[in-house]
Amino acid sequence: MEKQFVQITSQNCHNCGASVHVSSNTDNLKCEYCETQIRILRPVKMNEESMLGKLNDEEMKKYRNMLTILENSMKAGNFKEGYDYCNKALEVDPTSSEIWENKAICSFWLSTKRDVFSTQAKEIVTYLNTAKSYDANSKTLPITSKNIAWDLYSLGYVWLHSVMPYNDKGNYSWTDCDNMFEYVKLWDTAFDIYNETKFLKDAVIEFNGNQGAKINWQDKNAIQRYPTQKLKETYIKKIQKIEPSYVPPEAESGWCFIATATMGSYDHPEVMELRNFRDNWILDKKWGEGFVAWYYHYGSIAAKSIEKSFVLKKICYLFVVKPLVYLSRIIK
Repeated sequence: MEKQFVQITSQNCHNCGASVHVSSNTDNLKCEYCETQIRILRPVKMNEESMLGKLNDEEMKKYRNMLTILENSMKAGNFKEGYDYCNKALEVDPTSSEIWENKAICSFWLSTKRDVFSTQAKEIVTYLNTAKSYDANSKTLPITSKNIAWDLYSLGYVWLHSVMPYNDKGNYSWTDCDNMFEYVKLWDTAFDIYNETKFLKDAVIEFNGNQGAKINWQDKNAIQRYPTQKLKETYIKKIQKIEPSYVPPEAESGWCFIATATMGSYDHPEVMELRNFRDNWILDKKWGEGFVAWYYHYGSIAAKSIEKSFVLKKICYLFVVKPLVYLSRIIK
């Protein structure tokens, strides 16, 4: 019997909880309340064929009732009951791919923002992998995996960009930074579920501090607290296994916007020298963080003009980069 999905008429938004109407031909939509992108997670239709002849009539009747309650609970959005009945049904048939698949869906829906980092996301990966081990040719599993992965990516993105700085200088508390770091890492979990390279490419951009990144992960204190460089290297390797021609974008750094535009490379020795000057001297001063925050804004604007002009590059090298490099060497 070929696996089928159970049709549903509504689904809650994973972010704000609002009920969203679902038509039979809808695969994804946007929540009209919080504008989160939503992938539709339909329960997998249950069948008892694998247990025919293995259970007596009374046992088979109880098993059918379990599957019916499981399916109806998920259809009604009662995922706690659905999860419990997945466990009961697995005690009878631990090799049922569709039960493991439905358990993964229930686990996703039961995840809180904190759970999804510590345990729940890992459990989802385990349940989906177990489902695949029992039916590698499942027609529903690739769709379920894809939709869960995209939903995790969307949630990470929405949560990341909903965090607001606590002052007008754009500063975040370490607790907020810790959370944002976890939101980005969630894209790696999404990739483990479904190998969509966009998840990891966006994580590389975020940790690089490229345009569109939420915060400056290249900040001296952030580098000491978070292993972003190591994670970036891991993500790049994963991407290149699928896309060998992938070339990661060069990392940006606020203090080095103009220097990078002038020298043409983030890894140019004089750019690296200025970056070390920022991290080891400027940011140690009381006025350092405020100055760098100001420079992040205006430096990025100026750099866009400089990188397009040979004349401006020469001028900036002679009157900005070269004097600053000289100054950094004297201070050291």
